[in-house]
Order: sequence, then structure tokens, then C-alpha cells
Amino acid sequence: MAKFIQEGRSIDYRPQSAVSAGAVVKIADNFFGAALRGIEAGKLGALRIEGVIEGPKGSDSIAFGTLVYWDGSKFTTTAASGGYIGRAIADRGSTLWVLLNASNLGALTVPTPQTAPTPTATEVAVTGTYADDDDAIAAAINANRADLAAVVAALKTAGLFT
Repeated sequence: MAKFIQEGRSIDYRPQSAVSAGAVVKIADNFFGAALRGIEAGKLGALRIEGVIEGPKGSDSIAFGTLVYWDGSKFTTTAASGGYIGRAIADRGSTLWVLLNASNLGALTVPTPQTAPTPTATEVAVTGTYADDDDAIAAAINANRADLAAVVAALKTAGLFT
């Protein structure tokens, strides 16, 4: 039987040397985390192991879905320079957004934006008349005005409202 421990978006990490906030940490081969806060040497902290992170990259353009590696100081597409860290999400010029620890199996394509549906006249049913709706709305507003006027008068009488 399994027991739930934590969400798994972050994991506990105790570094041998201090880790600064924003640092990319190689946890194991092809498994990285990002420190959201600084962690003192020997102290327990947390590394984010999923989500999109932003970091420096070289001058080469990196397309959406490309496998990305960490060479110790920047993102790259060269596998030999470091461990696999994730998939490119957005090339931002000198920086890259990377989906951290994303699967390196299979192709990844840019999602196509959806358009809002356009209902047809047969899909929209109108009930009642505008005159009926207007009368009901006007009656409700007038009833609320009367109630509000009574509340304001009581507050003025009590000296709480001028």
C-alpha cells in the first residue's frame, strides 16, 4: 500500500555548500531543481522540480519543444555539455523558458490557440420579452432603493452616518 507524502512540485534538499536563490542544481543525472530561496550549507531547503523556469542561454535560437541541457551556467541544445534539464517553451533572446524535467520522449509541438465558439440562432433560445424583463429589473431596483433609504435614515438617526 502507498501513502501520500507531498505534492511533488518541490523536494527537500540539503546542500553541502550554500545555494543561492534562483540557482539551478543538478540533483542526479538528467534531474534538476531550481532553488526558489537561498539554502544555507547543511540546512534543509527546497528545490522546485517542475514548472517553467527562465535562465540564460547562448546566442543560438532555440525552438519550442527542443530538448534542452544545462551546462552549469546556461541552457544549451548540446547534449555533451551537460545533463538534460527539460524542453524549451519560449526563446526570449538572451534567456530561455524551460519546462523543467519535462519528458525527453516523443515530439512536442506548439499548441494551437483555440477560437471562441460562435453560437447560431438555433443554439440560443430567448424566452420572455424585453418589456417583461425590464419591468422585473426596474421593480427590483426600486425595492432595493427603498430598503437602502431606510438603512441610511436609521444610520443618520443613530449618528453613525451624516
